[in-house]
Amino acid sequence: MGKPQDQNQFRTQSHSLRSGNGNAPGWLAWVAALLLWLPATTAWAAPGPVMGSVFGNLFAGNRPENLGAVAGQLRPCPNSPNCVSSQTPITDLQHTIAPLQIMGDADHVFAALTELVKATERTTVITESPDYLYAEFATPLLGFVDDVEFLLDGETNQIQVRSASRLGESDLGLNRQRIETLRAQLTQKLALEQAALIPTPSNSTSENSTPES
Repeated sequence: MGKPQDQNQFRTQSHSLRSGNGNAPGWLAWVAALLLWLPATTAWAAPGPVMGSVFGNLFAGNRPENLGAVAGQLRPCPNSPNCVSSQTPITDLQHTIAPLQIMGDADHVFAALTELVKATERTTVITESPDYLYAEFATPLLGFVDDVEFLLDGETNQIQVRSASRLGESDLGLNRQRIETLRAQLTQKLALEQAALIPTPSNSTSENSTPES
């Protein structure tokens, strides 16, 4: 049997093709549907790193040319449900997501986030600066690419986020899941760093001392 997470993402990718917005050729949906009936391969079941896309860059789509921050604002999400942004109004429940909170030094927190992004499988950093990060996250098997941005917001002491799929219509929540996973990882990483700075009480004094008579 294949890995449950990869199988779920595979079904999501196929669903996105079938409900696509015209960016992918119609025959690609037949390819994805056919693969759903194939038995699990040794690449799915084998331990170790997850294999890359079996189709190369066929489902990657074109890199957007209008990403980045303008006057402290990331590009708004499109109407399709395969995008989340922390700068979307909270009334838009489909697209809004909470920004990443900064606890401590902002530059250090952003650097820690950058390390986590770089350590994520199938991720390519496209643009990196002290206050902005843009990376491409590729899904396993079919290799769909999501464009993910992080912006250090000095005014609110937060990190604004945006994660959007290039192709298809629905992502079944994968972009939101990605941001929440990074949020949890960042919180854990910073907590462990803070714990390492807390001195532990020494028992040497009590061990070497003798009771007073």
